[in-house]
Amino acid sequence: GLSALGGAWAPLERSAPHGLAMRFAADGKHAGTPLVAPIAPGRVDRVVMRSCERLEPGAWQTIPFEHGTLAFDGEREIEVTRGDRYEIALDWRGPLTVDVGRTLRYASSRQLLRDAGGWRG
Repeated sequence: GLSALGGAWAPLERSAPHGLAMRFAADGKHAGTPLVAPIAPGRVDRVVMRSCERLEPGAWQTIPFEHGTLAFDGEREIEVTRGDRYEIALDWRGPLTVDVGRTLRYASSRQLLRDAGGWRG
């Protein structure tokens, strides 16, 4: 999803002290930088990035748009129309995430993924 688009343009480490505020061109508009990135499981697509800026924790940003969709972690989406006004801010208090690589390293280093005869698949 959107994290893959941010990673294609400006990759951030999990420990980065900021996020990204990205804006994309509407379908058919080419004012910006084209990116090719995975946008859904099994789907790689071309999008046009209009801008990408640092999003500092606690700094509110107005989201300008005529229509579109706001997408959030957890697959929640809000359809927006002209005249709606939304603001966003980065908040480190949530949602909680899992560092998959670190979790798998922990599990394998303690042999937690070995079959002890109880697997019934």
